[in-house]
Amino acid sequence: MKDLAKDSQVYANKISKKICEDIPLANFMEFGISELGQTLAKTTLPLGPNVNHLGTGFGGSLYSFGALTCYSLVLYNLEILKFPNPYVVIASGEVKYLQAVRENMSASVMISNKEQEQFVKTLQSKGVAKINLEANIISSGNICAEFRGVYVAKKARR
Repeated sequence: MKDLAKDSQVYANKISKKICEDIPLANFMEFGISELGQTLAKTTLPLGPNVNHLGTGFGGSLYSFGALTCYSLVLYNLEILKFPNPYVVIASGEVKYLQAVRENMSASVMISNKEQEQFVKTLQSKGVAKINLEANIISSGNICAEFRGVYVAKKARR
């Protein structure tokens, strides 16, 4: 039987590398993926390269961190589907800042099996699908920011 944890880590490494190569900001931010599956993505971000003039997490980095966390989940689903020439954009996004980030961060996004199945079904039948995702950004054990975004995935034009 396959080792699903090992496969998940292989995909996490592959998706993390792709994101950091395709989106240079992610590399500069030191974005990382700690866990990845069809319905869950958990990511990490150090405070150091993402600090503002007050010594706390820069708002732009928090927004980007939430967006990249959700993007990871979309990319994973496209990867396991072997969806040809995937094209993913964020159609809209917003962040609510709840408290200052003073330490390294983690984020997570989770969707239900039903949401994941509907996204995949629509993508396979129509070649395009959108999904609403929400990520919590956590530092020092507290939710410091909430990110919400709408992602659109489709087959790229040639």
